[in-house]
Amino acid sequence: MTLNRCKVLTPDQYDSLLEESMGLLLVGYLSDDLISSRQMQILADFAQSAAKRVTCAILNPAYGSYFEKKLKLDGSPTFLLFFAGEEQRRFLGSADFEDLRELASGPAGDVAL
Repeated sequence: MTLNRCKVLTPDQYDSLLEESMGLLLVGYLSDDLISSRQMQILADFAQSAAKRVTCAILNPAYGSYFEKKLKLDGSPTFLLFFAGEEQRRFLGSADFEDLRELASGPAGDVAL
């Protein structure tokens, strides 16, 4: 399933995407509530603006327990930035567009967005 340029990932899809990713990958861990629907829209807007430089995806909330354990997540929303399959940075809590831009512009690759 895809939501405005953000693929919603099952555990297998997440593992495959991480293995294949050679550039920046921004993944959102969002619960299924109203706050997260706003966060999904912000992530989708960011994905559209940064499509040439950053791949964006959402972890499927149906597998929340799995992702919480695997990625040591303390709650939702959480945004994780990977470069070449390795986690570089995290942003915990509600994010706006600028927060995501700064997350993707950090030491993981200094992306100019």
